[in-house]
Amino acid sequence: MADWNPYDQPVSKFILDDFVSPGICQQPTGASVKRKLDERLGYGIDRAFLIYTGRELASFTTELLLVTKADWTYWRETFQPMIHVVPRRGPVVASNGGYEPGKSHLIWHPQLIVLEITQCVVEVEPQEAIDEYGVGHVPIQFRQVVPMPKSGYARPEAPKQDPPLTDDQKEIARLTDVLASKRQANEMAGR
Repeated sequence: MADWNPYDQPVSKFILDDFVSPGICQQPTGASVKRKLDERLGYGIDRAFLIYTGRELASFTTELLLVTKADWTYWRETFQPMIHVVPRRGPVVASNGGYEPGKSHLIWHPQLIVLEITQCVVEVEPQEAIDEYGVGHVPIQFRQVVPMPKSGYARPEAPKQDPPLTDDQKEIARLTDVLASKRQANEMAGR
């Protein structure tokens, strides 16, 4: 979606676990991806240098504007129960698709795809507010989730063992040992 243009193709919804957001979705804000840079000074070096150590997880907010009665019904019956599920204690497990309680949500919005944000959890549960015009405002704060990295350590491998010898190979090995011992005895005798 690198060629997406909000003026030509406006998007007023986001998709969370195959469910389209209710009402009108304002654009996600604060979804910038911060790069982690470590500044290091060395002995005998007159300047510092930077080491790139990865990316921090993004935290972003989107606000739903609930305008009609149907928007409120969809929010209360379908979307809100999914938002209010608390992840399990411990590392957040990335989802494989579809909604599973305790796992992260799959999310889609063109501005998030550009930043490679595809999975998230709800960081702050929203409080609904209604303005003077009767429009419901539901700000939802999300936190990016990435799949857990696999361990960089490999299990030690045992030395490879030769396959067991067949009877013929055992006989050849025995005869070779006999021959070697006879040669050694002949050399010692001076023959």
